[in-house]
Amino acid sequence: MPTETVYGLAGNAYKENIIKKIFKIKKRPKCKPIIIHDHSIESIKKYVKEFPEKALKLAKHFWPGPLTILLKKKSIIPDVITGGLPYIGVRIPNHKKVLKILSNLDFPVTMTSANISGSISPTTAEHVKKNIGNKISYILNGNKCEIGIESTIIGISKNKIPKIYRIGSIKAEEIKKIIGSVKIIKEKKKLTDNYSIKTPFIIGNIRELIKKNRKRKICIFSFNKKYKNIKNQKMLSKKSNLNEAAKNFFYNLKELDEVKNDIIIASYVPNIGIGKIINDKIKRLKSRKI
Repeated sequence: MPTETVYGLAGNAYKENIIKKIFKIKKRPKCKPIIIHDHSIESIKKYVKEFPEKALKLAKHFWPGPLTILLKKKSIIPDVITGGLPYIGVRIPNHKKVLKILSNLDFPVTMTSANISGSISPTTAEHVKKNIGNKISYILNGNKCEIGIESTIIGISKNKIPKIYRIGSIKAEEIKKIIGSVKIIKEKKKLTDNYSIKTPFIIGNIRELIKKNRKRKICIFSFNKKYKNIKNQKMLSKKSNLNEAAKNFFYNLKELDEVKNDIIIASYVPNIGIGKIINDKIKRLKSRKI
């Protein structure tokens, strides 16, 4: 199923056998929790123990949208979803087709990006088909994802400073405006599954790197420039728009990785706003050594 961020591998969040199947298809470690998607705050309240005031403020401001809130779960939610942890990640996606489906179900839907762990998150139905199409029965085509960057994840408990565990489409500064102080938790791992690619990836001055690697088959991954005599290249934004760049990030990366050239040459985007998030993803890209 599509969301505004990436396509998700979806199933009934109450059914342990379905959840186990999702983990199996994705080859996802069982210790890594997956998120629940629903259509309303009232529906979410049915399977969480509490909805703290700050969480409610954020939900009313950002939902539907790319913010995942960690809340204490009720026993109706199987422990396999959370890796045995007491908190469940919940959000309301901003996608009309999916919201219509969710509002007609009598159960919440758990979703994790619809890719094999270790590959790039899909932002089109075609990417899902190429990655796991032989393992699933249906793909809901919701066109290209509007945002293309994962949701921000925040944990909220009563009388404690909220903690941001992943900065995604929504910036920490935006959250602070709504609820005040937050603590940003640095990821323990330097690399994440969503950014793994097979093609060697180098970052720097693109013109200089083209000269240095002229004997190789090159792909270009740039912000807003096109380079002469390079067949395979993708611009994140022709209009130099950072939101458009975020939308195209995973899509362009996957397209270039599938070309199977010798290397992908890339540069950073302007380091402001959502550009900081894009640059962090570029910095953390994992590939084989050149």
